[in-house]
Amino acid sequence: MPHAELHLVTGGARSGKSRYAERLARTLGGDHVAYLATLAPLDDEMRRRIRRHRARRPSTWTTHELTQNVNADAVTRHLAHAPAATILLDCLAGLISTVLLEHAPDDTAAQGEALAVADALAATGRATGKTLIVVTNEVGSGVVPATKLGRVYRDILGLTNQRLAARADTVTLLTAGLPLPLKGEPPQENA
Repeated sequence: MPHAELHLVTGGARSGKSRYAERLARTLGGDHVAYLATLAPLDDEMRRRIRRHRARRPSTWTTHELTQNVNADAVTRHLAHAPAATILLDCLAGLISTVLLEHAPDDTAAQGEALAVADALAATGRATGKTLIVVTNEVGSGVVPATKLGRVYRDILGLTNQRLAARADTVTLLTAGLPLPLKGEPPQENA
């Protein structure tokens, strides 16, 4: 079985984390990458974002959507059945947003399921020998959200990021498009 790795890529909005993760996926998986999309096309702006992301990806990559009924079992199934040894999940923040909204108003259940999703990501990659690259938003440096739901989301995503970072082989922070290794040594990107 190939060596499984978990790479966590984090940063703020428009920090370059998705582009970096796509380059990393290309380096590790070449033309054989499974892209696990978590952004639901809820409005025109989201649909434009999704089109931009699709246009950047090689046509040989397979795309799978995980935008509803999100739980640890669904994540495990998607990862286990992905038709590639390298999987790029973009983005954990969208996944956790779905978990939170599907469990609202039960914040405790949402937090428990979010942490179970993080555990499933780490465990399934290792069990299947797949390399997993997870993109997530860094939420600890921003303004405190004005609404309770926003604060609960920030707290749950922050805890989930910590859980996944603890189990990751590498953690890379993107700032102004520059990758800053926080844990481990990320693979050198292909030019």
